[in-house]
Amino acid sequence: MFVNLLKFISLVALTCVAGCASTPIESAPVEEPKVVAVTDETGLPYELGELNAQKLELGDCGLFLFASRPEPRFVFFGEAGKGTAKIVLNGSETTLIRSDVSGDVLDLHYTEQVYTAPIEGVELRVTINEAESVEGGSQISKASIRMSSPEGWKMVIPVGGATSCRNS
Repeated sequence: MFVNLLKFISLVALTCVAGCASTPIESAPVEEPKVVAVTDETGLPYELGELNAQKLELGDCGLFLFASRPEPRFVFFGEAGKGTAKIVLNGSETTLIRSDVSGDVLDLHYTEQVYTAPIEGVELRVTINEAESVEGGSQISKASIRMSSPEGWKMVIPVGGATSCRNS
């Protein structure tokens, strides 16, 4: 099942990048992980970076979201059973706690989920707009991540991805 999960996530990631590549992979320069940056009213930057590969625990369902600009990268990992999510905020892996849910259920994940990072004071809202059931989970073709802070800064990132459950 874990191998099928990896194949499924690879297929979704490939689907997200299909048609976006303009140069062959072997000619692309090696760069630092890409980030999305915004600044708040004080001028301090906030960056959403790329996550490393994540593993699902047996019996849990994961939500894997990829930002597509400037190039595809893995930016959000949610675990339904734990009610937590991971992002890279300002260069550090940050664990978020789910604080609210609404909408339909998609492989144990709601189509509207709100997470908070208690130490950083960041709120993150995940909205899944379009998804299709596929073998092993669901393919998410249209979704968004909205981040905000008590200081008032906001960021909206269009994302796509997949849900998958590890049953064995």
